[in-house]
Amino acid sequence: MSTAPASDLDLCNAALTRCGAQTITSFDDGTTESLILAQNYGQVVADCLSESRWKFARSQRLLNRLSGVAPLPWSAVYQLPVDALEVEGVTVSGAPIEHERLADKLLCDAAPDAEVVATILYRPATSAWPAQFREFVILRLCAVLLPALADKFSEGAAAAQAAALKGRRAALRSAQGGTPTNPFTYPIKGARRG
Repeated sequence: MSTAPASDLDLCNAALTRCGAQTITSFDDGTTESLILAQNYGQVVADCLSESRWKFARSQRLLNRLSGVAPLPWSAVYQLPVDALEVEGVTVSGAPIEHERLADKLLCDAAPDAEVVATILYRPATSAWPAQFREFVILRLCAVLLPALADKFSEGAAAAQAAALKGRRAALRSAQGGTPTNPFTYPIKGARRG
């Protein structure tokens, strides 16, 4: 009985075997397959992660305020975590605030003593990915590998369509996998209740 792919190399080899290609031992083993995957794997994963608000890839992080003057119209600059692919939202005391991302910095209006928390999208360890997302990545890799390795453009297009469908299903499953939001916890409700 085989086990689920638990590493980047396992995922790549799963895609290669589906394409009828030889597996690789590393991303730099000198084969055509390893060259293609070394150049494309990271981008495919980042693109798959960016396609939805995956719950397994979200994290809330307390940001560190940086010294210096923020560019107008903002009053504060914060350092984003190095693993932040996207910023989904920023809050102060649980209330959302307007913000702007500037490379690895976050610009906003916050008091000097405010605790600014960002909800970010990041890349968790491959072994922590749910099965639906792993399958999504494997299919996206097949869509890259089939035309590149064997000039199988129609098969590559079919793999891309299958990946799109799997991505939608995986995103739906991820969205359904949490506790429903309690409407009584919204900050405006708390303010009304006093």
